[in-house]
Amino acid sequence: MNEFLSAFVVPDSKPSVCSTQIQIPEIMAGNVRLARTELFKWAKENMLEAENNAHITVRYGILNQPGVFGKVAKIIQDFPVFRFSLGKIDRFSGVEGGTKDVLYISVHSPELVSLSARLASLASNAEKIRPYIPHLTLAYVKPHSFDWMDNGKVRGVTGQVLEVEWVNFCQPNRTEHQIELKRYG
Repeated sequence: MNEFLSAFVVPDSKPSVCSTQIQIPEIMAGNVRLARTELFKWAKENMLEAENNAHITVRYGILNQPGVFGKVAKIIQDFPVFRFSLGKIDRFSGVEGGTKDVLYISVHSPELVSLSARLASLASNAEKIRPYIPHLTLAYVKPHSFDWMDNGKVRGVTGQVLEVEWVNFCQPNRTEHQIELKRYG
């Protein structure tokens, strides 16, 4: 609960789209990398690529238009500090046109879902209609290679509760602005 997290907007490979993310503290990110490494050793023939940046995407597809920083900042500054808990390993099947599955650690937080919904007004139409499922991506794997997998606990990760206190907004030119979430009291 004393962990400080930051979320930030990162330019996508397309210059007109950004995303908001919550960075995981290094000590927790190390536990996530360890889980991913163990997964790789166990089933390396099914791995396509690892996610090396331990983060939780809050909202993808924010359109990089004039004034977007002010709009994102207003939403974030009006949103209270919140917590989330990390759950078990799960997967998304058939992503990117069915070419891969995504293994991830589930994330639980009604506040995170609410923040994502508020930021959705700034996203492209396609991103507004996709359901938001908070998660921390571990790896991309061959389709259906983990169909057998039951939700698994991750040592040092599952059950941890972390607090988000600020958001960093990173513009396409890599300029970053730290934005604090609203504090009570």
